[in-house]
Amino acid sequence: MTADTLPKRSDVPVELTWDLTSIYATDAAWEADFARVSGMLPEIRSYAGKLNKTGKALLSALNLRDTAGQILGKLSCYANMRLHEDTTSSQYQAFTDRVSALGSQLAAAMPAL
Repeated sequence: MTADTLPKRSDVPVELTWDLTSIYATDAAWEADFARVSGMLPEIRSYAGKLNKTGKALLSALNLRDTAGQILGKLSCYANMRLHEDTTSSQYQAFTDRVSALGSQLAAAMPAL
C-alpha cells in the first residue's frame, strides 16, 4: 500500500480512531499542563544542595519530581499519539518537539533527584 492509497484521517470512521480525550479533552488542556510543568522547574531547581538537610525537603523534592514526571508522561503520550494520527501535522510535530525540550529541561533541573 502506498501513501496515495491511504485514506485521509478525516475519512477514517471515528470508531476506528484513538479516543485521546481520556488523556486531554482539548489541546488547551494539554497547554495548561505544559505550562504547569514549566512552572515547576524553578521550584525543582531550588532543591539543589538542600536534599541532605531534612527528610521533609527530600520528600517534597521527590514528590515534586514524581508529579512533574507523571504530567510529562501524559504530555508526551498525547503529543506523540496526535502526531501519529497524521504525521504531516505541523501542530503536533511542534507539540512533540516542545515536550521533548521540556523533558530535557526537567532532567537538567533535577540532577540530584
